Amino acid sequence: MTRIPSSRPVPPPAPVRRARPGSRFHLCRMFVAAGAVALVACESADPPEPREVPIVGYIDFSVTDHLEPQIPKTATAGVPVGIAFWTIGGGCVQRIYDTEVALDRGSAVVTPYDILLVGTGVCTRDIKYLKHRATLVFDEPGSRRVVLRYSTGNSPKRDRTADGQEEYLVEVSPAG
Repeated sequence: MTRIPSSRPVPPPAPVRRARPGSRFHLCRMFVAAGAVALVACESADPPEPREVPIVGYIDFSVTDHLEPQIPKTATAGVPVGIAFWTIGGGCVQRIYDTEVALDRGSAVVTPYDILLVGTGVCTRDIKYLKHRATLVFDEPGSRRVVLRYSTGNSPKRDRTADGQEEYLVEVSPAG
């Protein structure tokens, strides 16, 4: 038999390294554990700063019956008249932010805002009644509406919207 010179013979393939049984599982567990430690370290190293968020004030008329809104039934055109009402706070809602008054065609829409403290981690279970005040001036005589808008949800954790309203009539007499 004659041999024809050609190319070199192809070397056999390199042996494939086989992982020991369970080693991949062990490696995955190490990655998961390292990720969990890193996540906890990031959260504890940089806690969120406490911040104040304005929310619509919460009123429950069945609870605050001893604190009825103080809205006069009569007024004089052009003369300022004061109103007062209470929102329910406590816990992370500790103080008043603002009382918004919008005059529209002789009627007034009043919306209370309180401050929700976010990022403190713990809220107390105390209850506070926060007294809101506003001054209204009706320019024209006649029957005028005062619409008090408020939140019916008592949980400060959910979005507080002005989903409730009570209407009061004020008879405005002419000046002089």
